[in-house]
Amino acid sequence: MKKRILALLLAGILTASLASCVTTKDRNPGDDTGTGTEAYQTRDDGTGTTAPTPVTWTDVDETVYVTASSMTLIGVENASNTVVVKQVDKLQRIKLGSNKKDIVVKDGVQYYADHANLTNADLLGETMTTCNKTTMYANGSANIRKYANSEYVFSSIIKTLSINETVTVVAKGDKWYKIEYQDGNATKNYFVFASLLSNEKVTDPDDLDNYNLSVFTDCDPYLTKYVSTYALACRVAPSRKATAQIYLSEEDAVTVVATGMIDGMEWSKVIIPKEESEGTGLDYYEGYVASDCLAETKGGVSKMTLAQMLAQYDNFKALDTAETMYVVHGENEKYWTVNLNVRSTPEFPKDNSNIVGSVTTKDAVKVVATGDAAETVWAMIEYGEGEYYFVSYKYLTTDPDGDEAPLTLDQLIAMYPAFTKCTEKTVYANKVVNCNTAPVYQTEVSEKLEKGEAVTVVAEGKVKYVDWYIFKTAEGNYYFAGQDLFSESAQVG
Repeated sequence: MKKRILALLLAGILTASLASCVTTKDRNPGDDTGTGTEAYQTRDDGTGTTAPTPVTWTDVDETVYVTASSMTLIGVENASNTVVVKQVDKLQRIKLGSNKKDIVVKDGVQYYADHANLTNADLLGETMTTCNKTTMYANGSANIRKYANSEYVFSSIIKTLSINETVTVVAKGDKWYKIEYQDGNATKNYFVFASLLSNEKVTDPDDLDNYNLSVFTDCDPYLTKYVSTYALACRVAPSRKATAQIYLSEEDAVTVVATGMIDGMEWSKVIIPKEESEGTGLDYYEGYVASDCLAETKGGVSKMTLAQMLAQYDNFKALDTAETMYVVHGENEKYWTVNLNVRSTPEFPKDNSNIVGSVTTKDAVKVVATGDAAETVWAMIEYGEGEYYFVSYKYLTTDPDGDEAPLTLDQLIAMYPAFTKCTEKTVYANKVVNCNTAPVYQTEVSEKLEKGEAVTVVAEGKVKYVDWYIFKTAEGNYYFAGQDLFSESAQVG
């Protein structure tokens, strides 16, 4: 039984940011877009000329949605038979091609379709579990999106919620919640990333009244210090979740007026001159920066240990063993190379001020932890000796050639922290069981277990009141299924 879990599982969202204390020199930024050097899939046919590489096909059986505004499908049996499909039209994908063309079925007819314009993500929330209408609160800045996906190209932002702003949730999925939204006179369904909503109001991290500022000791005299990291956020309050009012660059000077410990971390209260406008006097930013990211002199080095990074980014979970991964190649043959931005914080500031460099297709990166932030699943990587940065996890693979590859057990548990490894045991399907690629009951799957088929359980967890297994097949691939679908002994008769 041929089975794979593709790296398409990766998408996620939680807004959290703290400028990590790292140093870098002479690194060039990338673009995160998948565009770059041209590389065509061709081969030498022995005559000194190139010939097209033969296409290989992988069988699948899954529901996919169109992400392009429109796309023309070309008939498999008759190329003159074409049909135009629109964004979010549903198709059934039956084959993946090595030339980045898929074969899909529409109205019983097989067509070729561009792989880059299809997704198997549940954009419309059709597999979400309907719930009673529930009022929930944004636990920070949270985007309401058109579809259950964070790709800006087609899943536009309808509105950005402020902290403690309410929405009405009508269905819940593993990563996204479906909400009711009043758009003029019409009630529509849109989507918010699940981890950005809470059942109760949360403490506003920007409100200074929520902090014990008496722990700060004034500096007398004031101290001049220099930023020792590529990009450092000056925040309105001493918290990694507080709003960044300005980003500072390496070797920028700040004036430290006080220092204090908040939640186990030392913060420096600083003032920074603003640029003068004509007819105005000198004004200052007043805010808080991580003390570990300041040095006594320009060029001073101040590196955070991995333990410090994990303590500050508590939504990240360390891998049991650091893993070497590679940057994937693009979907389009013409733009095969992906230049992936390396960032000092797991977020996307509009001015890209946290970009410290880039890695490109086939480059090896050392992944030490993963976590959700800013509508993305991130990898925390060691980039330089003892320096820790962030890259978007969906652009990484375990395949050295840059092809998408199945996820490891550690990667799955890092993505779904409700699961823990268990002593391996053999269980038997007590009916036909879907091989789910996430801890959610999927109606469309590429593989199923037959009644009585044995698999090896490697991890257990509870998600949305359901007890789940992560199980390993004989081929070594990992899937999810409810524990109630298995028995610990083979059924006879």
